[in-house]
Amino acid sequence: MCREEEILSRFCKRVVALDMDVFGLRKQAQDAEPEGKIKWRSLENGQPFPIKNGETIKEAAEKFINEKKKQRISSAKTSRKQIASVFKKVSFKSGTRNLDIGGGKWDLGTEYMKSNGVESLVYDPYNRDKEHNQNAISTLKNGKKFDTATIANVLNVIEEPEYREAVIKQAASAISNDGVAYFQIYEGSGNGKGGETSDGWQNNRKTADYEQEIRKHFGDVKRIHGNILMATKPKNTEKVEWLLEKNGEASETI
Repeated sequence: MCREEEILSRFCKRVVALDMDVFGLRKQAQDAEPEGKIKWRSLENGQPFPIKNGETIKEAAEKFINEKKKQRISSAKTSRKQIASVFKKVSFKSGTRNLDIGGGKWDLGTEYMKSNGVESLVYDPYNRDKEHNQNAISTLKNGKKFDTATIANVLNVIEEPEYREAVIKQAASAISNDGVAYFQIYEGSGNGKGGETSDGWQNNRKTADYEQEIRKHFGDVKRIHGNILMATKPKNTEKVEWLLEKNGEASETI
């Protein structure tokens, strides 16, 4: 096996792991690689791996990894300028901290929670910039967890199960052992047939359909207030990756 094939093989083995856990993959740069003169190679799973003229194998691999981190259909346009009903339906305790995962462009929810004595921070790589997202999750790096997490109308606009799982894992990782995560679901037509909308994607699944996915990372899940699932006993034993911007090029593992 030539030197190029040896390097590419190592990257291939890491890229194939994306099929099982896209956010668990860590990019490790090689000290030096030859210029990529090969247009295509196949991964171990048979997927084509492109290398353009003038690119190093490392550069081509990182581009491929970043593309795999992106949802097929972005959730950016699904953000609504309104206070999510979960903030009004749930009685949050004054003096607590909440992480609003996928909280969107606007701060209406944050301001509403503040008026009730709760510090709520939005994390949203599709609608907030890198600096904002870094600040939102900064305390997690010091081991300071949140009391609650809200994930309002997020799972229902994500087509791929692996990306929904990534969000659920983030919620489980963000809260304390006795914390609570609230998943608000928009059911759409409720017919279970997902499809594209003018703003992105909609799963059109019933709230109960998401319980099994959430239970993989929480010990207890209960349905409250109709379309809200309350998850407790987080199984947050492993580190998770947090994208910091929508292009997938910046992230932190905490």
